Amino acid sequence: MTSSYDVLRIAERLCADDRDDEALTWLERGLTDFEPDSRLRDLAAGIHVRAGRLDRAGEMLWSNFTDRPSLETFRALRDATAGDFPHWRERALAFLAVLPPVKGSWSSGRSTLVEILLADDENEAAWQAAVDGGCSEGLWLRLARVRAASHPADAIPILLRAADRAIEARNRDSYKAAVRLLAEVKALFARCDRDDDFRAHMTVVRAAHRTKWALRQELDWARLP
Repeated sequence: MTSSYDVLRIAERLCADDRDDEALTWLERGLTDFEPDSRLRDLAAGIHVRAGRLDRAGEMLWSNFTDRPSLETFRALRDATAGDFPHWRERALAFLAVLPPVKGSWSSGRSTLVEILLADDENEAAWQAAVDGGCSEGLWLRLARVRAASHPADAIPILLRAADRAIEARNRDSYKAAVRLLAEVKALFARCDRDDDFRAHMTVVRAAHRTKWALRQELDWARLP
């Protein structure tokens, strides 16, 4: 065998022929002889699940998760370990909580922790994780919209920042996106009884971008101040 992929192909054929034990022998050899390969672990985990060895499946998928922390690898661990998952989940969240935050990354650091907590409807914990360690721009926007239901004032600066960044892209589509965000945040200002603050903000926006006629046009069409 010259690569882990060769091992994978043989093991897949053996599994297709209901020869799981032989496939597992090949997979274990591949994991020993070659660099770690998540595909080998995935297939080995599936064999362990079919045999009822959920602890062994969890070990395989835990290695995948720690090698590449993501919502996808977290869900694979959850699906394979079934009733044993609360133990693995606790380990996973603790692991993510101490990872160094990675600026601009959606797949590691606090972004993964935030994404997992949001997916599990643990919105308060997701918010706190983002406040403590940051997360990607897209996740901040998702968080803000969830947070707005109970804490509209917390969501306002995030939506305003997203609108500013959209304006910086300097094209018609980005201006439309910015205007949608500004219209969204206008309602949050109103819920906080801060209509005057919104108008003051819009005065600043229009003054700062007075040469961008396309943006002004979009603002006018949306009837924003």
